[in-house]
Amino acid sequence: MSVNLTDTDDSTPLHTSAQLGHLEATKLLVEVGAALNYTNRCGNTALMLAAYCGELEIFHYFTKISPDINIQSAIKSTALHLADDSCSVGIIKLLLDKGTSVNLINTDESIFCFLFLLYLYI
Repeated sequence: MSVNLTDTDDSTPLHTSAQLGHLEATKLLVEVGAALNYTNRCGNTALMLAAYCGELEIFHYFTKISPDINIQSAIKSTALHLADDSCSVGIIKLLLDKGTSVNLINTDESIFCFLFLLYLYI
């Protein structure tokens, strides 16, 4: 059985564990070969879902093992857009510290901006 089997939304067990905040399950899935940059039907990686759900501990783990932090979803959103949408300040700070691109525009023509200003004053 493959660790990268998908459900009806093309999400893998890694997507689910990251989104739900299960750090130990996430680590185990990575150890047995889960694809870090696999995108589901919406074009989101597990890192992107962790960013949107505010799962800082999982997001921090992912950044240590180096998945692509600038992958864009089907609507061209990045982890930074998703963290901004959900007001995940800790994740935004970590993304900026890791050098994520702040210039990528999604299909709504929105760019990351509001929380960037907040970050400058934290």
